[in-house]
Amino acid sequence: MEKKKDEETREKIPEGIRVKVIPVNLGNLDREYVNFAHVNHGESEFTIDFVDVAPPTEFEIEKVLKKGEVEVPMKFRLVCNTLFVERLIAALEDNLRKFRAKAKKDE
Repeated sequence: MEKKKDEETREKIPEGIRVKVIPVNLGNLDREYVNFAHVNHGESEFTIDFVDVAPPTEFEIEKVLKKGEVEVPMKFRLVCNTLFVERLIAALEDNLRKFRAKAKKDE
């Protein structure tokens, strides 16, 4: 019940109001490197599982080729509502556009 109320509160932030992320001591912040995400969705939520896929070692390659898949442990799971997913996609697209523009300028 509390989770639902929290989601409703976040969705009521008026359009155009910025959310300021307060810097914390990054030395104490858990960070994970990921290079693959598996996305699923239900009626009202998206689930994104993040993993770090590394090439198989020489000892694993035969098993991988026989099985046809690589098993990797999940680093973390993000569960979010559809409104957040829409905003996340927009933010990622905006930042990717800026990154590409800067990279092109630096060439």
